[in-house]
Amino acid sequence: MGQRSQIVLIVEGVKYGNDNPNDNNGTIYIAHNQWRFGANAVYVLRHSLEKLKVLMKEDIYETGEYFLSRIDHVMNECVRYAENRDIKHSFSQSHSFEEATKEYYESNKKKVDILNFLNHYTDNNNGWFFIKIKRDKSVEIGILNGYEEGDIKQRTPKEYCELFGKLDKEDKENFKELEQYKVLDIFKESKNFFNRIKKDFEEVEK
Repeated sequence: MGQRSQIVLIVEGVKYGNDNPNDNNGTIYIAHNQWRFGANAVYVLRHSLEKLKVLMKEDIYETGEYFLSRIDHVMNECVRYAENRDIKHSFSQSHSFEEATKEYYESNKKKVDILNFLNHYTDNNNGWFFIKIKRDKSVEIGILNGYEEGDIKQRTPKEYCELFGKLDKEDKENFKELEQYKVLDIFKESKNFFNRIKKDFEEVEK
């Protein structure tokens, strides 16, 4: 059964130095929603990022390291804000973000392919929304359509929404707001991310 989507949150790694046990080469979190897809999912993406920008500006730590160490909790707050700011979009609540870095590593050991990971993580759905947050708190976004819309490829928010029907004024406003973010090359980032984190897990497996 379709009519579901995921937000995939990629957080850039951090090196504190002096063999700090909190050093890592990156983390992935995923939040699942059973009923949100299409224009409603793009709406939530836009307003989640809107809230994230506000929280980043309020962050009292200049480096952003503490902020990013609890980014799963921050993003839960952002998504809840987006889902509840307008009653017509509040019909469905996403699950909380859960770390999926180990699952990504395990599913990509033999083949570095983001779809291999997504197949492992969940079944058929209507879209994956990627958000990458760097240590300087800059944000990149990307969207993959789901299995039920033909070949999986990276799409713009407009291209993604057009898979589900006609666009309205609110949709166009959402697209315009999302243009401020740099586009994340999902497939390239997937390979780069795997090459980074495998160092973390290979050390554990020795």
